[in-house]
Formats: sequence, C-alpha cells, structure tokens
Amino acid sequence: MTKKESHWKTERLNLLNIAKLCIKTLIESALEVGKVIGEEHEPFQQFFVIIENILRHGLKLKRNLLGQRRDYWAALEALEKIAPESAEITNSVRNLPSIKTSHGKGRAWTRLALMQKKLADYIRIIVENKAAMAEWYESHALLMQDEGIVISGLLVGINVIDCNFDLKGDNLDTWVSTDTWCLWVLSTYSLK
Repeated sequence: MTKKESHWKTERLNLLNIAKLCIKTLIESALEVGKVIGEEHEPFQQFFVIIENILRHGLKLKRNLLGQRRDYWAALEALEKIAPESAEITNSVRNLPSIKTSHGKGRAWTRLALMQKKLADYIRIIVENKAAMAEWYESHALLMQDEGIVISGLLVGINVIDCNFDLKGDNLDTWVSTDTWCLWVLSTYSLK
C-alpha cells in the first residue's frame, strides 16, 4: 500500500468511526425523546455534518461553467439516472425558492430523504453503482469503497426516527465550519 493509499484508508476509517458514534448517539437520544424531532435536536446537527463530510469525501474537484466548484448536489442529481424514484426528492429540492446554492440543495436533499426514510436506500444505491458514480467520485472515496457499504447499513437504523425539518429556511445555504465538527468530536467523545 502506498503512502497515499494509506492516507485515504485512514481518512475513510476515521469518517466511518465518527459516523458510527454519531449515528449511535442520534438513535439513542431520539429514542429517549420519543417524539418527532427536528433540526434543533443537537445530535441531528452533528449527524448532518458527518453526512456532508461522507458525501464530499473523494468528490472529484470539477468546476461548472461559472467556475464554481461542484458540490455533492450534482452527484445526488445524477442519482436520478440509476434510481428514478429519487427524482421526487430532487425535484422537490429544485422547487424550493429559498435555497440558492448547490450545498444548500444537497443539505435539503439529505434532510428530505431522511424524513422519507430513504437516505439509507439512496446511499446504498450510490455504493452499489460505482461505475455510474465514477464521474462524480474518485476511486478512493468512502462511498466507492467497502466503508460505503457499512455506512449504508448504519443508516438503516436511523429509519426508526421520525423527524421533521424546515426546508424553507435560508440557513441551509450557509457553510458549517469543520472546526465545529472537530470540537464536537472532542467534546462528545474524548471526555467520556
């Protein structure tokens, strides 16, 4: 294994391990609450940061005609070709007038897929269709490797949670700092 391959494997394993902890925390806390929960529920906020990192991991750095870097929204749009049933979610997101950016649309898509209890299914379809998704992801991406299968399996557990998110707010277009994510990991797991 080359140094680069070792680095990529370490990145994937780190994301996978953090995702395991985050999903476990989310499920446990949601079961304690015992009602429909929304984005104000802190474990959901943490979950979405992890999901974004997973969806961005190994994303090919292409630019669109305006010179803007392509985000994972384009890969989610491409999912329609291999999973036509995902078009309902994608079209709903396209029709949200308050969301202007591609990363905002990607965030809305993941939230809508989660509310419909389809996120695990769509991630599994991405993982199972590596050839179709190769236009969007590098071969070392988590979703293109065995760790992607594990992630799709972990996400099935989240289907026990009933959730409701406001997709009309403009907060989906703003960036979340990775520093926030790192601080959460440190505060949540290193002190226990």
